[in-house]
Amino acid sequence: MQYSKRQDVPTEYTWKLEDIFESDAQWEDAFRAAQEMLPGFEAFSGKLGDAAVLKSAVRRSFEIARALEGLEVYAHMRRDEDTANPKYQGMADRAESLSARAGAATAFLDPELLALPEETLEQAAADPEMADYDRYLRELLRQRPHTLSPAEEKLLAMASEATGTASNAYDMLVDADMRFPQIEGEDGQQVRLTQAGYIPLMMSRDREVR
Repeated sequence: MQYSKRQDVPTEYTWKLEDIFESDAQWEDAFRAAQEMLPGFEAFSGKLGDAAVLKSAVRRSFEIARALEGLEVYAHMRRDEDTANPKYQGMADRAESLSARAGAATAFLDPELLALPEETLEQAAADPEMADYDRYLRELLRQRPHTLSPAEEKLLAMASEATGTASNAYDMLVDADMRFPQIEGEDGQQVRLTQAGYIPLMMSRDREVR
Protein backbone atom coordinates (compact mmCIF):
# COMPACT_ATOMS: atom_id res chain seq x y z
CA MET A 1 0.00 0.00 0.00
CA GLN A 2 1.48 3.30 -1.11
CA TYR A 3 0.22 6.77 -0.20
CA SER A 4 -0.24 9.27 -3.01
CA LYS A 5 0.92 12.84 -2.80
CA ARG A 6 -1.89 15.33 -2.96
CA GLN A 7 -1.00 16.58 -6.41
CA ASP A 8 -1.38 13.00 -7.68
CA VAL A 9 -4.88 12.52 -6.22
CA PRO A 10 -7.76 13.02 -8.70
CA THR A 11 -9.46 16.38 -8.22
CA GLU A 12 -12.84 14.80 -7.47
CA TYR A 13 -11.36 13.25 -4.33
CA THR A 14 -9.97 16.51 -2.93
CA TRP A 15 -11.73 19.37 -1.19
CA LYS A 16 -12.38 22.57 -3.10
CA LEU A 17 -11.26 25.42 -0.89
CA GLU A 18 -11.88 27.92 -3.68
CA ASP A 19 -15.50 27.79 -2.52
CA ILE A 20 -14.30 29.63 0.61
CA PHE A 21 -11.64 31.90 -0.92
CA GLU A 22 -10.72 31.91 -4.58
CA SER A 23 -7.07 32.55 -3.79
CA ASP A 24 -4.59 33.18 -0.98
CA ALA A 25 -4.68 36.86 -1.94
CA GLN A 26 -8.43 36.94 -1.29
CA TRP A 27 -7.79 35.30 2.09
CA GLU A 28 -5.30 38.05 2.91
CA ASP A 29 -7.90 40.70 2.02
CA ALA A 30 -10.44 38.99 4.27
CA PHE A 31 -7.86 38.75 7.05
CA ARG A 32 -7.24 42.48 6.93
CA ALA A 33 -10.98 43.16 6.89
CA ALA A 34 -11.47 40.94 9.95
CA GLN A 35 -8.69 42.77 11.78
CA GLU A 36 -10.46 46.06 11.14
CA MET A 37 -13.66 44.71 12.71
CA LEU A 38 -12.10 44.36 16.17
CA PRO A 39 -11.18 47.95 17.13
CA GLY A 40 -14.21 49.75 18.46
CA PHE A 41 -16.13 46.67 19.58
CA GLU A 42 -15.46 47.66 23.18
CA ALA A 43 -17.61 50.74 22.56
CA PHE A 44 -20.62 48.48 23.14
CA SER A 45 -19.44 47.74 26.67
CA GLY A 46 -21.62 49.23 29.39
CA LYS A 47 -24.39 50.17 26.95
CA LEU A 48 -26.15 46.86 26.37
CA GLY A 49 -29.17 47.95 28.38
CA ASP A 50 -30.20 49.92 25.31
CA ALA A 51 -32.11 47.55 23.00
CA ALA A 52 -30.63 49.05 19.82
CA VAL A 53 -27.07 48.74 21.16
CA LEU A 54 -27.73 45.18 22.28
CA LYS A 55 -28.89 44.22 18.79
CA SER A 56 -25.90 45.89 17.14
CA ALA A 57 -23.42 44.25 19.51
CA VAL A 58 -24.81 40.76 19.01
CA ARG A 59 -24.94 41.16 15.24
CA ARG A 60 -21.37 42.47 15.11
CA SER A 61 -20.10 39.62 17.28
CA PHE A 62 -21.62 37.11 14.86
CA GLU A 63 -20.14 38.95 11.87
CA ILE A 64 -16.73 38.68 13.49
CA ALA A 65 -17.24 34.99 14.28
CA ARG A 66 -18.31 34.20 10.71
CA ALA A 67 -15.31 36.05 9.29
CA LEU A 68 -12.91 34.22 11.57
CA GLU A 69 -14.47 30.85 10.81
CA GLY A 70 -13.82 31.24 7.09
CA LEU A 71 -10.25 32.38 7.70
CA GLU A 72 -9.46 29.51 10.06
CA VAL A 73 -11.10 26.78 7.99
CA TYR A 74 -9.32 27.83 4.80
CA ALA A 75 -5.92 28.24 6.45
CA HIS A 76 -6.09 25.00 8.43
CA MET A 77 -7.29 22.93 5.47
CA ARG A 78 -4.60 24.41 3.23
CA ARG A 79 -2.06 23.51 5.93
CA ASP A 80 -3.47 19.99 6.16
CA GLU A 81 -2.87 19.46 2.43
CA ASP A 82 0.84 19.48 3.27
CA THR A 83 1.68 19.98 6.93
CA ALA A 84 5.32 20.66 6.03
CA ASN A 85 4.42 23.75 3.96
CA PRO A 86 5.62 26.77 6.01
CA LYS A 87 3.38 29.22 4.14
CA TYR A 88 0.17 27.59 5.30
CA GLN A 89 1.59 26.85 8.74
CA GLY A 90 2.05 30.60 9.05
CA MET A 91 -1.44 31.40 7.76
CA ALA A 92 -3.00 28.94 10.22
CA ASP A 93 -1.00 30.46 13.08
CA ARG A 94 -2.10 33.98 12.10
CA ALA A 95 -5.73 32.91 11.94
CA GLU A 96 -5.50 31.35 15.40
CA SER A 97 -3.80 34.46 16.77
CA LEU A 98 -6.50 36.71 15.32
CA SER A 99 -9.16 34.45 16.79
CA ALA A 100 -7.57 34.77 20.23
CA ARG A 101 -7.51 38.57 19.87
CA ALA A 102 -11.15 38.57 18.82
CA GLY A 103 -12.05 36.41 21.79
CA ALA A 104 -10.38 38.87 24.13
CA ALA A 105 -12.04 41.87 22.44
CA THR A 106 -15.54 40.39 22.67
CA ALA A 107 -15.16 38.58 26.00
CA PHE A 108 -17.23 41.18 27.87
CA LEU A 109 -20.34 40.53 25.78
CA ASP A 110 -21.76 37.40 27.40
CA PRO A 111 -21.15 38.46 31.01
CA GLU A 112 -22.61 41.93 30.41
CA LEU A 113 -25.65 40.47 28.69
CA LEU A 114 -26.18 38.16 31.64
CA ALA A 115 -25.90 41.10 34.02
CA LEU A 116 -29.06 42.52 32.45
CA PRO A 117 -32.49 41.58 33.83
CA GLU A 118 -33.60 38.21 32.53
CA GLU A 119 -36.72 39.71 30.98
CA THR A 120 -34.52 42.00 28.86
CA LEU A 121 -32.84 39.02 27.24
CA GLU A 122 -36.17 37.23 26.87
CA GLN A 123 -37.58 40.26 25.06
CA ALA A 124 -34.54 40.44 22.81
CA ALA A 125 -34.83 36.74 21.97
CA ALA A 126 -38.52 37.20 21.12
CA ASP A 127 -37.86 40.22 18.89
CA PRO A 128 -38.52 39.27 15.22
CA GLU A 129 -35.47 41.33 14.23
CA MET A 130 -33.34 39.00 16.36
CA ALA A 131 -34.78 35.77 14.98
CA ASP A 132 -31.33 34.68 13.78
CA TYR A 133 -29.91 35.07 17.28
CA ASP A 134 -32.72 33.89 19.57
CA ARG A 135 -31.08 30.51 20.16
CA TYR A 136 -27.85 32.21 21.18
CA LEU A 137 -29.66 34.44 23.67
CA ARG A 138 -31.68 31.58 25.17
CA GLU A 139 -28.60 29.39 25.42
CA LEU A 140 -26.85 32.28 27.14
CA LEU A 141 -29.55 32.33 29.79
CA ARG A 142 -29.18 28.59 30.29
CA GLN A 143 -25.45 28.98 30.87
CA ARG A 144 -25.79 31.87 33.31
CA PRO A 145 -24.50 29.85 36.32
CA HIS A 146 -21.33 28.89 34.41
CA THR A 147 -20.31 32.29 33.00
CA LEU A 148 -17.44 34.21 34.59
CA SER A 149 -17.01 37.93 35.04
CA PRO A 150 -15.95 40.06 32.03
CA ALA A 151 -12.37 40.27 33.32
CA GLU A 152 -12.14 36.51 33.89
CA GLU A 153 -13.67 35.68 30.50
CA LYS A 154 -11.19 38.03 28.80
CA LEU A 155 -8.29 36.37 30.61
CA LEU A 156 -9.38 32.95 29.41
CA ALA A 157 -9.74 34.20 25.85
CA MET A 158 -6.29 35.78 25.91
CA ALA A 159 -4.80 32.50 27.17
CA SER A 160 -6.26 30.41 24.35
CA GLU A 161 -3.33 30.97 21.99
CA ALA A 162 -0.73 30.06 24.60
CA THR A 163 -2.58 26.99 25.82
CA GLY A 164 -2.76 25.63 22.29
CA THR A 165 1.00 25.84 21.70
CA ALA A 166 1.81 22.34 22.93
CA SER A 167 -0.94 20.77 20.82
CA ASN A 168 0.19 22.67 17.72
CA ALA A 169 3.81 21.65 18.28
CA TYR A 170 2.77 18.01 18.64
CA ASP A 171 0.73 18.14 15.42
CA MET A 172 3.63 19.61 13.47
CA LEU A 173 6.05 17.07 14.93
CA VAL A 174 4.06 13.93 14.12
CA ASP A 175 2.42 15.15 10.89
CA ALA A 176 5.32 16.95 9.23
CA ASP A 177 8.68 16.45 10.92
CA MET A 178 8.81 12.83 12.10
CA ARG A 179 9.35 9.99 9.64
CA PHE A 180 7.88 6.72 10.90
CA PRO A 181 9.29 3.34 9.78
CA GLN A 182 8.03 1.20 6.93
CA ILE A 183 6.39 -2.18 7.41
CA GLU A 184 5.32 -4.97 5.10
CA GLY A 185 1.63 -4.67 4.22
CA GLU A 186 -0.89 -7.40 3.37
CA ASP A 187 0.23 -7.42 -0.27
CA GLY A 188 3.87 -7.89 0.70
CA GLN A 189 4.75 -4.35 -0.36
CA GLN A 190 6.51 -1.87 1.90
CA VAL A 191 4.20 0.78 3.33
CA ARG A 192 5.20 3.72 5.49
CA LEU A 193 3.46 4.01 8.82
CA THR A 194 1.60 7.33 9.16
CA GLN A 195 -0.96 8.89 11.46
CA ALA A 196 -3.64 8.41 8.78
CA GLY A 197 -2.62 4.86 7.94
CA TYR A 198 -2.19 3.54 11.48
CA ILE A 199 -5.83 2.55 12.11
CA PRO A 200 -6.32 0.75 8.74
CA LEU A 201 -3.13 -1.20 9.41
CA MET A 202 -4.27 -2.07 12.94
CA MET A 203 -7.53 -3.38 11.43
CA SER A 204 -5.73 -5.61 8.95
CA ARG A 205 -6.83 -9.27 8.81
CA ASP A 206 -3.15 -10.19 8.75
CA ARG A 207 -1.85 -10.67 12.30
CA GLU A 208 1.72 -9.89 11.23
CA VAL A 209 0.63 -6.52 9.83
CA ARG A 210 -1.29 -5.72 13.03
